[in-house]
Amino acid sequence: MTAGDRLEDFEARREAVARFLETQVAKKVSDPERRRQFTVEALARNTDPAARDFDRQLKDGTVTARELATSSAYAPYLLANLEKMKRFDYGRVIRKALEEDGPSGR
Repeated sequence: MTAGDRLEDFEARREAVARFLETQVAKKVSDPERRRQFTVEALARNTDPAARDFDRQLKDGTVTARELATSSAYAPYLLANLEKMKRFDYGRVIRKALEEDGPSGR
């Protein structure tokens, strides 16, 4: 791949991200309260018992999200999921949002 090809690929990706930021999906996830609600719902639906335990503790006020994130008891779970995030296909999310949502205001 030439430098010109890499620049063209970079520009295409940058343009796709810019279009994504105008979608309803992007606007929803940029709202802190909606993001928190989505996270709690995802934890509650999760098949992993640790995730459901996170959900229970957050809902009943036993711990804060910061306390969970810094607890050595949950470090293996959190580190494993950070590794999964590295392999997540964010491009697929952007493509799907652009296909289904379209830019806001349309």
